[in-house]
Amino acid sequence: MKAQLTAALFFCALGVLLILKAIPPNRWFGLRTTRTLADPAVWYRAHRAYGWLFLAIGLVAATLGLWPTTPVHPAWGLVGVLVLASATILVYRRYAA
Repeated sequence: MKAQLTAALFFCALGVLLILKAIPPNRWFGLRTTRTLADPAVWYRAHRAYGWLFLAIGLVAATLGLWPTTPVHPAWGLVGVLVLASATILVYRRYAA
């Protein structure tokens, strides 16, 4: 349970940092394409979209983790991975391609 809450808080914190544009364009983190690295406006738009997604996933995971009677099935981890993968494809097509 503690690991789940830690992961949920990490996703929330990362989401807030991305929404607030606290992470500038760099070569180590984020959607690093030619277009996002060349134009800071594109970088921030793409990562703001990711930020809202990370914040939503973190809040859902924290809610499920804090609910005392709800068993969290391991398949929810797969659902989270699939949501992130589909969001990556959508953000890439919209902002970075």
